[in-house]
Amino acid sequence: RALIEHAERQRFRALCTNVKVIEDTRVEDLITEGEGSSLRAVGVRTDNAQHPEVRGDLVVDCSGRAALWKKWFQS
Repeated sequence: RALIEHAERQRFRALCTNVKVIEDTRVEDLITEGEGSSLRAVGVRTDNAQHPEVRGDLVVDCSGRAALWKKWFQS
């Protein structure tokens, strides 16, 4: 399984050159803009010193059960 995941990761990175993958990083909070009904998420804050903020049209948090998205969307 590890070999398959490694091969898929390499293939994905080769095909999607406009995607940044930051490994071993925990998403700590959302970055939002606007107020009320125009409030929207524009990125995330992380525990990674080299990438403390990641902004983008789409940010995928692959933390699994440890992800905090339920807390963020409730607040």
